[in-house]
Amino acid sequence: VVGLLELFATHGQNRFYRELEEWLSSITKFGFTPGDGEAMGEPAGANAWLAHMAEQLEALAGRRQILLVTHQPRLAAVAQRQFCVRKDFGEQRTRTRVVVVEGAEREQEIARMLGEAEPGRETRALAKRLLAAAGRGA
Repeated sequence: VVGLLELFATHGQNRFYRELEEWLSSITKFGFTPGDGEAMGEPAGANAWLAHMAEQLEALAGRRQILLVTHQPRLAAVAQRQFCVRKDFGEQRTRTRVVVVEGAEREQEIARMLGEAEPGRETRALAKRLLAAAGRGA
């Protein structure tokens, strides 16, 4: 029985690597080289890089399923669905759960990702603009 399980595991692993290789070969260019004299350390360069990555991810999502783990609100805003990992601290046990965030809750999460634990009106407005620009606003 163990040999059979190992055989199944090997076939699954081989299939995974074949799919990964196929996916990687379908991407001809994924990245960004700053242009127009922008250095990547500058805010304008970083914003351009994030915008470019968001465009590439959106184009790729039209052909493939993507699971992206990010702390970048601009990238999270272009996602069709957004999940949030939450920890609940109990007296004896910590529980971790993954929840879908939608609507106002998603705006709040994007605002939180912008750097404020308790986002103010301006940060929430920026989050709303990011979602609207990505076509994900309410």
